[in-house]
Amino acid sequence: MNKTSNRTLSVLFENSPDALVRIIGLLSRRDIAVNRMSLDRAEGSPLYMLTVEVVVSGHEWKMLVDRLCKLIPVIQAGEPGRLGGEEPY
Repeated sequence: MNKTSNRTLSVLFENSPDALVRIIGLLSRRDIAVNRMSLDRAEGSPLYMLTVEVVVSGHEWKMLVDRLCKLIPVIQAGEPGRLGGEEPY
């Protein structure tokens, strides 16, 4: 059995009319528990940063990040301190 833990997911994405709905729908379909969520416009940019605290296993985390990157025009997705690195998860 995979151990679950709290993870913080940050998603930098281009805003579109359905982007947020698609992200929330993905979390809902995968039955991922959300503890906290915030959405901010990236400073000086047309991009948005969604930060979500979720409860997932390691395998669920990888699948979530991979699927998010295919779902909407995501610039970067992963843990906040690792955005911009070679490995987003």
